[in-house]
Amino acid sequence: MSLEAKFKATAKNIEGKIQEAVGELTGDPKTQAEGKAKQVEAAVQHTVENVKNKVKEVNHTTITSLESLDGRQIIWAVYSDETD
Repeated sequence: MSLEAKFKATAKNIEGKIQEAVGELTGDPKTQAEGKAKQVEAAVQHTVENVKNKVKEVNHTTITSLESLDGRQIIWAVYSDETD
């Protein structure tokens, strides 16, 4: 997860927890529900970023496994595309 995306999702989660608590304290179910919704949104953001990281890991594993093949020019193309 990129640091910025992780920070934003964590901030959204904290904001939602606070809003939910305020809704509970004031007896306002709408505010409470909005806080819970923000927490769900933050959880979705975390999940999306985690999936992105897994895809990057899979791509890295594929590139690493290609290193052991004899086709050095193909490997170079994979690495040059990755670094551009």
